[in-house]
Amino acid sequence: MNDFKFWAAAGRLSGLGLTLAAVIVIGLFIGVNIDKKFGTAPVFTLILLVAGIVGGFIYIFNEVRSIKWK
Repeated sequence: MNDFKFWAAAGRLSGLGLTLAAVIVIGLFIGVNIDKKFGTAPVFTLILLVAGIVGGFIYIFNEVRSIKWK
């Protein structure tokens, strides 16, 4: 693997943790606000938190799979 491909892959992988955290926090934030508006705590908070976690890991899995290592 040449240096350019290595650093390109490293750059893509370095943002995955931040992306995962952002998706989880956004789902949590939206869920809390919906629960406050409708008085349904913690239903939407839990649903959107789990959706954020699952969606984040699916995104990470697809990104890692799409990187050409050789």
